[in-house]
Amino acid sequence: CAERVQPKQHTIETTLAWLIPIALFSGMRLDEICGLRTEHVRRERRVLYFDLQSHEGRRLKTAAARRLVPVHSELLRMGFSSYIAHIRHEGHEYLFPALKPGGPDNKRSWYASKRFVIYRRSLGVTAKETVFHCFPVANLQAVKTIYATAVINAFIFCVNTR
Repeated sequence: CAERVQPKQHTIETTLAWLIPIALFSGMRLDEICGLRTEHVRRERRVLYFDLQSHEGRRLKTAAARRLVPVHSELLRMGFSSYIAHIRHEGHEYLFPALKPGGPDNKRSWYASKRFVIYRRSLGVTAKETVFHCFPVANLQAVKTIYATAVINAFIFCVNTR
């Protein structure tokens, strides 16, 4: 969708269009994603990745949260590289310029979290367990399942998983 890749105006809707798949395919927390600056999306040896680090305006939750997260191929297929180029061309500091700090902690994720609740309810999804934080959990479960399958194949069926 052209509006996802090169939005004419940056809104919470155009932001959610990226926040949800990034969370699903990266396992990153909402606050980590919302606090990304354009400089935190880097490329090395043809691999695009998120460089998660603390900065003025965002403190990572734990020391282990400081990490490099590769951009999933599905995000690239959706046009994420073009979105990054568009945001940089416009001169924005943050990856999602529509987000403004808010809430008691003055976090950039505060409004996104509230709007996600409105969005999921508009789809008829009302279970309390379906909060934004379910995406990184789903990602972790998928990784565990894939890893477990690879280990089982390697040890039980003697299948080379590389």
